[in-house]
Amino acid sequence: NLPEKVCVVCQRPFTWRKKWERCWDDVTTCSKRCNNERKRSNRIARGAADAEGEDAMPCDVSLDASDGAAEKANKKAAKKAAKAERRARREGVSSGGQKACDLCAR
Repeated sequence: NLPEKVCVVCQRPFTWRKKWERCWDDVTTCSKRCNNERKRSNRIARGAADAEGEDAMPCDVSLDASDGAAEKANKKAAKKAAKAERRARREGVSSGGQKACDLCAR
């Protein structure tokens, strides 16, 4: 007498679980394995669509995704620069931020 759904990946029926109490309407897969399989197949499909030059998403959504990609690239570049600066400081190379010490080689 528990609610039942059919998994969108493996097409097997699965029943309601207590942990899905708040989000039962959003549950579409029966397990983490099926969920990962669904995500992987979506990534592959998007990659094929991008390779053909087609838009897999509407224009406004793809622009948001490209903004996110640019933001991610900027964040990665800043992190890389900070790491290079720490490495240079550790090796004793002047970063130009402070005057060199007269007493030591640094």
